[in-house]
Amino acid sequence: MRLRYRQVTRGQGKIFQRLTVEGKGSALGSLEVRSTTSEGNVVPSSIHRLGEEEFVIVVPVLDLPQCVELFSVSADGGRSLLDSHNVSPGWAKNRSRINTALKNEEAESIRNIDSKNRLNKSEITIDRVCFNAWDNNDIVHISVVSLAPPRHDWGEVPGLVLLDSNGREVQDGIAEPIVLSDRIEERGYYSRRHVTYSVRIARDLWSFVVWVRPRDGEDSFVTIQDFELQAWRDRWHFDTLSADFDEAYPEWFRSHKASRSLLEIQRRTRLAIQPRFSIVVPVFNTPIPFLDDMVGSVLGQSYEDFELLLVNASPDNRELADRIARYVNADRRVRELTLDENLGITLNTNQGILAASGDFVCFLDHDDVIEPDLLFSYAEAVNQRPDTDLLYCDEDKLQEGTLVSPFFKPDWNPDLLCSCNYVTHLLAVRKSVLDELELPGREFDGAQDHNMTFRISELARHVHHVRKVLYHWRIHPGSTAGSPDAKSFTSNAGQLSVQGHLDRCHIPAKAVIRPKFDNIFQLDFELEEEPLVSIVIPSRDESGMLGRCVDSLYRSSYKNFEVVIVENGSREPETFALYDSLAREHERVSVVTYPLQGDEFNFSKLVNFGARRSKGDLILLLNNDTEVVSPGWLTQMVGRCLRDDVGAVGVKLLYPDGTIQHAGVSFHLTFPDHLGQLMPDMSPNYFNLLNFTQDVTAVTGACLLTRRELFDRLGGFDETDFTVAYNDVDYCLRLGELGYHVVYCAESVLTHYESVSRGSDLGGEKAVRHCAERANLLRRWPSYFVEGDPMLSPYIAKDGKYRKLNFLI
Repeated sequence: MRLRYRQVTRGQGKIFQRLTVEGKGSALGSLEVRSTTSEGNVVPSSIHRLGEEEFVIVVPVLDLPQCVELFSVSADGGRSLLDSHNVSPGWAKNRSRINTALKNEEAESIRNIDSKNRLNKSEITIDRVCFNAWDNNDIVHISVVSLAPPRHDWGEVPGLVLLDSNGREVQDGIAEPIVLSDRIEERGYYSRRHVTYSVRIARDLWSFVVWVRPRDGEDSFVTIQDFELQAWRDRWHFDTLSADFDEAYPEWFRSHKASRSLLEIQRRTRLAIQPRFSIVVPVFNTPIPFLDDMVGSVLGQSYEDFELLLVNASPDNRELADRIARYVNADRRVRELTLDENLGITLNTNQGILAASGDFVCFLDHDDVIEPDLLFSYAEAVNQRPDTDLLYCDEDKLQEGTLVSPFFKPDWNPDLLCSCNYVTHLLAVRKSVLDELELPGREFDGAQDHNMTFRISELARHVHHVRKVLYHWRIHPGSTAGSPDAKSFTSNAGQLSVQGHLDRCHIPAKAVIRPKFDNIFQLDFELEEEPLVSIVIPSRDESGMLGRCVDSLYRSSYKNFEVVIVENGSREPETFALYDSLAREHERVSVVTYPLQGDEFNFSKLVNFGARRSKGDLILLLNNDTEVVSPGWLTQMVGRCLRDDVGAVGVKLLYPDGTIQHAGVSFHLTFPDHLGQLMPDMSPNYFNLLNFTQDVTAVTGACLLTRRELFDRLGGFDETDFTVAYNDVDYCLRLGELGYHVVYCAESVLTHYESVSRGSDLGGEKAVRHCAERANLLRRWPSYFVEGDPMLSPYIAKDGKYRKLNFLI
């Protein structure tokens, strides 16, 4: 017998080498190969028969030489070594280049030979590489698809191992692979299994081998090379690049700011209502260039009915006083109020408020600048809604002459205001409302605007958000724009502002500064009594998931709840045994059986059926494939849901690997989607909003709390138009239509094992039904497809999932 190693080529991170075995032919039996690196580590390898005497050996591209051993395997399983030879990376690379240059057809014919026969082998693909900013790791989602004869006994999921470019098992920065989903489908003449894994890799890992080792069948592997991994990382960066990090923003802003011709039209326009604006600016040792920029931006307004009140608390600064005097003498609309000493920003501002003569008082920082159409835009808003008592606009930051970090704010969002001062600039409040209040003290220094926003909004008839970037917040040493640490006292003052609001509104909670976040707050509720919460869980088999879900509920700090399991068509004996076990082990667990007709799945009917058979004043709709993570989750939800202005509360849902499944629902110029989906938990995406409790347009029905009175008033979920999809979105939109807020509670966290309990909507009758329900959503709520989500700016790209900058408007 003679062995001849012939053509070598490379492709997709693998080395392919043709082998001819002369002299034995079919009597040879089967062949096996084993590859070991020069460090002694076994790495994946395979051999494929081309013909009677022709084979192809496949090994991964590594940085180290490999010793490839060839074995003959007899019918009884005995193995004998036939040969061994070395494959060095440089040699394989050069041979492959030569064969490619010569257009060697035999070499070309063996490239990727292992992907041509998939039976008993697995196809491995990278779905995505998610950048994780918090721990310097990346999260890699890997799909493994295997085919087998019909009704194959698949057994446990295949093992998955990652090797680095030297063939060593990756361990630093990586946990055990997590199975995100495992779907088995019978497709007539074959059975298909699709397993999705999640693994964490260190950021400094630039190539790796994915090695799949099933219980039966052949091993499979792919090599992800450095350029491929970089491409995946770049794609994730581009797909999730939120507007605040987009370096193209300065150019975008130049094309969206008011043109000279538009400003001239505004100057000539006479509005029916012409409010007068008093712009209060506390001045303290302001650098002259900053003062000039600020005053110039005010005097350049296209709307001219205003006064600029410069409250100078630095009387000993002669240069500053002279410059202010020059402005006062040059323009009658500029007034100076000179204080004997610096009283702090709150008391200094109060002096300006007392001197203001306008219909609205605006608060402008001494080192910032505004766009020339700001006051006209505010006056125009007052004409549209004469009952407006508070206005604010979008803003960005001014860093060394460059505009960066735009913040396209949501419309009025009181729950986000309790998490952070998202309103900030340019705050304008009606003077007559302000006159009803006692002016604040110096304890609010650093958060005086946050406190003012709370105080006015509690009395305001209407709050108007002008959806334009009209304010530029300057970044420089000592400014809170550069870093909240520059004024560390702001967190305590902000906490005091939030607590004052809670006390005045009789909300039983304490404002707490959130760990790891500057000037961010959470509410710790102190409920005098716990109303009964009815937790409604539709269930069909999947007893393991249901048991895990129900058991986790009893780890909650909130104790007054009942569990209503809606049984609908289970067939497995284990399921009914679990029902009996849960009723014995836990208090207030009941099982109600839905009268199933055929093999239907109507989620809306199931939750409505369960809700009608529950007793609580609050109804929590919960999927059976969820698991409680934070013990205080239900207290947080209940505390918010008890407010008269709240209609529904949702939670943060995480996939098992810690990436976000749900952080609220956006409905922005296209069909609804989950905000932040697949971002790593605690991602700083778009000003950290994924981590802050806030009002959203909708939340998922996988975990949704609502008051029974509202659920009954709206007739529950729509059982006709939204049997499976969008019933939760439709319910939330109907609540919003009645004026109720829908709250995403970021402090309430559950794991969601989505896709395990119910199949995909991508094929057959399910796809037809899904399309029909999309059409129903479009017909019932067309404004969201045209005007967008009120909690997202039109300057945020379509769908809004990652709050990207919209270049198409």
